[in-house]
Amino acid sequence: MPRWLRHRGAVVLLLGLTALFYWKLIFSDRFTFLDSPDLMGQVAPWYNVQAQAWNEGEFPMWDPYVWGGQSLLGQMQPGGAFPLNWPLFLAPLDDDGRIDLRWMSLHFGLIRLLPALFFYLLVRELGCRRFAALLAGLAFGCGGYISTIGWPQMLHGAIWFPLTLYFLARFVRLGWTAAGAANAVLCGGSIGFSLLSGHHQTPFFSLLAVTGVFAYLWWRRFQQSRVEAFRLAALYGASAATAFLVAALQLLPALEYGKLAYRWVNAAEPVGYEDPVPYFVHEQSRLFPITLFGAVVPRAYFQTNTQVGWVCLALALLAVATRWNETKTRIAAGLAVGGLAIGFGPFSLLHGWLYEFVPMAEKARTGAHAVFVFQAGVFLLAALGVERLLDRGWGEAGEKWFEWAGKILLSFAALTWIILYFQVGEGKMEAAPGDHMMIAALVALSLAAVLLAWRRSAIGWGGLRFALVALTLTELYAPQWHFLSDIGDPERRQYLAEYEPYRGAMSFVEHAQNSRWEPLRFEIAGPEGAGHNVGAWYGVQQMDGFLASANRDLYDLMGRDGWVETRLLMGTRYTLAKEPTRPDQIKVYEDPQWKVFENPGANPRAWLQHSGAEITGPKGETEGLPTVESCPDIEERPVGFARWTLRRTLLNVAPACSAWLILSDPWYPGWEAEVDGKLTTVYRYKKALRAVPVPAGEYVVQIIYRPRSVFLGGWLTGFGLLLCAGATFVALRRRSAAS
Repeated sequence: MPRWLRHRGAVVLLLGLTALFYWKLIFSDRFTFLDSPDLMGQVAPWYNVQAQAWNEGEFPMWDPYVWGGQSLLGQMQPGGAFPLNWPLFLAPLDDDGRIDLRWMSLHFGLIRLLPALFFYLLVRELGCRRFAALLAGLAFGCGGYISTIGWPQMLHGAIWFPLTLYFLARFVRLGWTAAGAANAVLCGGSIGFSLLSGHHQTPFFSLLAVTGVFAYLWWRRFQQSRVEAFRLAALYGASAATAFLVAALQLLPALEYGKLAYRWVNAAEPVGYEDPVPYFVHEQSRLFPITLFGAVVPRAYFQTNTQVGWVCLALALLAVATRWNETKTRIAAGLAVGGLAIGFGPFSLLHGWLYEFVPMAEKARTGAHAVFVFQAGVFLLAALGVERLLDRGWGEAGEKWFEWAGKILLSFAALTWIILYFQVGEGKMEAAPGDHMMIAALVALSLAAVLLAWRRSAIGWGGLRFALVALTLTELYAPQWHFLSDIGDPERRQYLAEYEPYRGAMSFVEHAQNSRWEPLRFEIAGPEGAGHNVGAWYGVQQMDGFLASANRDLYDLMGRDGWVETRLLMGTRYTLAKEPTRPDQIKVYEDPQWKVFENPGANPRAWLQHSGAEITGPKGETEGLPTVESCPDIEERPVGFARWTLRRTLLNVAPACSAWLILSDPWYPGWEAEVDGKLTTVYRYKKALRAVPVPAGEYVVQIIYRPRSVFLGGWLTGFGLLLCAGATFVALRRRSAAS
């Protein structure tokens, strides 16, 4: 068989096995990962808003449906800047005109093919055989953090880690050459893609790990040649610059939003951009050391999946025992130890130093998510261990490893059987008595038998390879039943049906909005509505919602002027509740699930004001503002809405004399006004809402969102992607010339 065909055959086999591993997501419509409050309460509505916008030919930048209106790209977590999300958003909507949850599951499964492929490339770059790369790629793509993390924004940031290491290894090896520079640019491009993912935590942990690896390699090069070391530093600088360029579409809006928002971090009060996340929050979100049992026992964890499996752990220890003098072994071990050290939080000096001395490190509050770095290190060691195992040249250290591996595996299996026998016998386990422990015990017992057979030459290469792959997939698949829910199971599908009870009430509100031809807002009273972004799901603007952050000026206004009064000021026309929440409310709709009450005291969504009271400039200035006239004896027509979309509102105004047009929408950088086609500044009302000066007469006023942070970020990202395209051409051309 030709060499190129064997190589591609290994990749096809890897991707095929990975796809079959995620058969519930890719090939079936009976399972879902959307079985938690965060996923159906936040992620699905975010995706729904963006899918509807993309299907209407609009790039979504603003979400008007939650908390009065928020920047979509600024929040990061909606993932609007992540290019791999765009095909999902362009996919056909379901029969109700919303995002099809089946497409979401398919997307969530297919994207896991990438980390398996990236890890394969990394292991091959380290000089390992195709089988070692195949096994390690399967382990990373189908195991641990990657296989069971439910938040897409976290997954999307972590999948680029092995690709970043791959390009790092290549440009360090190639050095100060055109191919080295091209790979340095691509290294930065992969970092940039991780930053586009939708969350800052996994990219941050990746950056820490990659920077640590580079620092170690740089120091070794510095000891050999200072000139080469400084050239290597320049290449890493090129990577950093490219990373910023590629990620600019997400970074610039996020930095802008972060300075103008509060973030909820499981503390008593939300924190601002300048406020460090309290250390006790990091203590709550750490990786519990006791869950290291989960490294070999499926589902034995609290925060994130620590599993690496008996097969990879045993092979990793073989690499440590027999190949410690190799640089790549030490780097892989350093990744594993460093990932745990960050994940352990307050149990680790490294975590404390990062929190105190590294800028922005305190904002990565969930150290448990660094576990994928630990797992990447273990799986790299496992690939090196496979190489040693297949060579049969393990020497005296290898012989001791065989002896101790067999003892540990057999002891674990025997002890597990004894414990489970007595636990089940005494009735201490009510359901699923030790199933996961038994899976781990069976794998340990089988692995011990396989290693013994290989040591005694009782099986050949083919048998060993099949056994290692089969055992790896068996133990890594065990947590999947908990990660993915059968939609037919009433106990597991509860979150999928969370929005159904709102259907009748939302249909009423939407009909009322269409009849009034004015965008209406509603609120949900009581704990029943907590955690549901109903407005984003049904396309009606909501005054509350379930977010990780919110506009600081609006939040301060609500706290200063009163939550009830501010909601009326914001034009909250309807309240969904079980019983009235205000004395003057009028019940206008009722079904078995909800009652809808109208609030007679709610302001219109836009009105004219002939006074400059509580008007300030975009930067809070009070001097040099436009003046308006008072005409109390003339009755004016109310402001009329001609059209509204995610980022554009057209209004018909006819003030008898100059006035301020007030909109009950949050002021935010990027909102501009055009009065009869002439660009006008959008000022602030009560520091939080939008105000536009309009002269006497009849005008069409357009309020449009043109955020400079998004447009500048888009241009920079486009330039960064062009650099990456050019670097890819150079890298491939140089590789072809070398071969």
